[in-house]
Amino acid sequence: MNIYSDFYSRVQGAQRRGDLSVTLPWTHKTWRLGLLLKRLKFIENVECVENPKNGLPTLIVHLIDRGFSHLRQISKPSRKVFKKSKEMKAFRKDFGFYILSTPLGLLSCQEANALGVGGELLCEIY
Repeated sequence: MNIYSDFYSRVQGAQRRGDLSVTLPWTHKTWRLGLLLKRLKFIENVECVENPKNGLPTLIVHLIDRGFSHLRQISKPSRKVFKKSKEMKAFRKDFGFYILSTPLGLLSCQEANALGVGGELLCEIY
C-alpha cells in the first residue's frame, strides 16, 4: 500500500470521527509529513514510540479539533503530478496548502516558492 495514502486516510478518518490522536506505522516519510503538518499548525504534535506488542516504532499523531477539513491525495502511484515553482498559485486564499516532495525534502507550496524549487505534488490540505 502507498505510505502517503495510508497516512491521509487514517488521519482524515480520525479527524472526521473527532478522535484526538491516531496511530500509524512509523516510516521516515510519514514522520517528515507529520512534522510538516505540525509546522503548518494542522496537527498538534507527532511522536514516535515503541509498540509494546511487537517492539516496532509507531507514530502517534495528536490532532487539533477542527484542525483541517479536507486532505486529498494528488499524486498517486499510477499518476505522478509535478509542478515547477513558478506554476504554483495561491490555494484557498492562502488558507490551504499544497504539500510537495522536493529535492530539499517535504515543503509547503509557499516554502517551495520562496526557495524557488518545484517537485512532486503530494496532497492538498485546508
